[in-house]
Amino acid sequence: MLVIILRKFNLMFILFTIPLAYASAQQAYQNEKSASEDIERVEVLGSKPLSSLLKLRHEKRFAFMHKFNDLIDDEDLHFVCKKQVATGSHIRKEVCKNQFEWRIIREIVDEEVSKGNETGAYAIALMGSQEQTYRKKDLLEKINGLLEKNDDFAKSLQEFNSADEAYKKAHAKKFGVLSQHKN
Repeated sequence: MLVIILRKFNLMFILFTIPLAYASAQQAYQNEKSASEDIERVEVLGSKPLSSLLKLRHEKRFAFMHKFNDLIDDEDLHFVCKKQVATGSHIRKEVCKNQFEWRIIREIVDEEVSKGNETGAYAIALMGSQEQTYRKKDLLEKINGLLEKNDDFAKSLQEFNSADEAYKKAHAKKFGVLSQHKN
């Protein structure tokens, strides 16, 4: 008899708790639904910081130059980067030129210094020479030939141009009329 009473008690307990569990689950669902309706959704639009765009631009530029250097046998056309101090500054800046440009500048400076023109030698060297004009034509012919023949090289140039354009647009947007890259 005691067993029957316990079973009836268990059955009554189960029958009593099922509606309560259902009601509490339904209440939790309604609370969650109303809470999600009360939540304000905020969409944040942003852009990459200018420094990350500049870094990407440099990476793509160096990738292009390295790809070019790997594909060209003429070492005089290779891109070479050197740290230089700008006139009137103490800050070193990386300057990239072709090997022939560095060589011709050095030759002109040496020639001017031997003539006694020590103060204006570098300025004269930056004016260039006839040889630089010819070598720049050779360089453009090599680049155009590689663009036609080598898809990886064309892709690296396209990636650099995209990164360069993105940086220039972001710079112009941030600094407006003060930007050196204004449209």
